[in-house]
Amino acid sequence: MKKGQIITALDIGTTKICVIIADINEENKLEVRGIGTNKSNGLINGVVNDISKASQAIAGAIREAEEMAGIKAKNIFVGIAGEHMKSQNTLGRISLTTGSEPCEITQEHVDNVITNSKNNVKIQQGNERLEIIHAIPQYYDIDGQDGIMNPVNMSGFNLSAYVHIVMADINAIRNINKCVEIAGYKIEDIILEPIASSFAVLNEVEKTLGSILIDIGGGTTDIAVFFKDSIRFSGVIPLVKMITAGLTLTGGASLLKNTDVLAEEIFNKSTKIGYPDLSQLSGPTDRLENPKFATSVGILYKAFQVISEGQEKIQQFKSRDPFMNFLKKIIDGIKDYF
Repeated sequence: MKKGQIITALDIGTTKICVIIADINEENKLEVRGIGTNKSNGLINGVVNDISKASQAIAGAIREAEEMAGIKAKNIFVGIAGEHMKSQNTLGRISLTTGSEPCEITQEHVDNVITNSKNNVKIQQGNERLEIIHAIPQYYDIDGQDGIMNPVNMSGFNLSAYVHIVMADINAIRNINKCVEIAGYKIEDIILEPIASSFAVLNEVEKTLGSILIDIGGGTTDIAVFFKDSIRFSGVIPLVKMITAGLTLTGGASLLKNTDVLAEEIFNKSTKIGYPDLSQLSGPTDRLENPKFATSVGILYKAFQVISEGQEKIQQFKSRDPFMNFLKKIIDGIKDYF
């Protein structure tokens, strides 16, 4: 990954807007350069209802972060939530071979079975105006053997994928894009906020044993349920028996006095306040040690992962395909955008 590459996290909430600008340092870690906050305007329950006011609020938060950082915001990853969100678990399935011998599974097969799961959701009635923003594999099945986390290099005749699909209203996404565009910037990608928050406040043990993350915001409360190191549900849901690692409350309102005590009494589960894990950050991070920055920090981590994986795939493609040597000059010319 390129040293000095800038990543920006933008959390557009109903009551507040948080921005973090970071870059990649020599140790390949995220170094915080600037932080900006602003009162949110033009949104109700996570949905834009006044583009002009919303874009002004976004611009103000980004400018504050830029002034502190001394650099412009780039590679902007935005958190999204709201009543228009829809999520569901679905199944994708492909045949690996038509012959009598099993086939070795490649990453292309995995990509194809996930695409199949997405297509199965797209054709369902009521999803015509929804856009898929996440297709997160939970586990795989090869010829009836389930619970497989990584099928690459294994062999079989049929591959199935159990996938968590997150969708958002097309108009809601376009309105958020428009707000950021009017503010003078461009969105790189969109992330569901409770998924982003999980990168900042949950560890792998909690995700594996089973955990509920409740992100309490000013206008929405978002829930994500994890089990066996994968997301099983997102949105507002009834509490399913698989939860053994307890509840994690995050978001600004989680700091209200005795919130964790009340949640523990209601749900009869051990409860903690989810402060963002700042161990992967350097720079002026003291201000970020607050649940209200959980989503922003999580967006930053997720963006770092996305960009890292993109760089890795490019390098793998270059190393195994001689034709890429011919395109090296072109790639070098555009690598600043990755």
